Amino acid sequence: MEKILQSLKSLYQGEKALERHLWYLVLLILPAITGAFAAFIDKDTPKEFLPVIIVCTCIFAVLSIVPAIFLSGFYYQFLNDRLNGKTGVPAITGNLFKIGLKALPMCICWFIYLCIVIGILMGIFMAPIIIAAISSNSWLILLLLPVMFILLFVGIIAI
Repeated sequence: MEKILQSLKSLYQGEKALERHLWYLVLLILPAITGAFAAFIDKDTPKEFLPVIIVCTCIFAVLSIVPAIFLSGFYYQFLNDRLNGKTGVPAITGNLFKIGLKALPMCICWFIYLCIVIGILMGIFMAPIIIAAISSNSWLILLLLPVMFILLFVGIIAI
C-alpha cells in the first residue's frame, strides 16, 4: 500500500505538475465529447435529431485525432519515464506528437493482428453454419454469411 501511495505522490512532483495535469484534462475533453455524442445514437433517438447528432459526432471525431495522437505520445513517454525512474508527468511538447505519430504504424499493425485473430476465431465458430449450408444446398445462408460475419466482427470490436 505504501508503494502505491508513493507512486501517486510522485505524479505530482516536479515543476508545473498541476498545470500539466490540467492540460492533459483539456486534451481529453474532445474525445469525451465525441463519446458523449456517440452515446446519444440509439433506437430511441428521435429521427429529426439523428442527422445533427451524427454530424456533431463526426466533427468531434475528426477534431479528436490530434489530441488522441498527443495522448498516445504521452502514454509512451510516461511509460518510458517511469521505467527510467523519473517522477512527474511529461511536459506537453511537440515531441509527444512525434512519438504518437511514430507509434501509429505499430498500433495499426497490432489492430490488423487483432482482426486476423478474431476472423480466425469467428471462422472456427461459424464453420458448422457454413458446412450445414453447403450440405443442404441453402445458398441463401452462404450469401448472408458475410453480412453475419461483418456484424459479429463489428460487435466484437465494439465491446
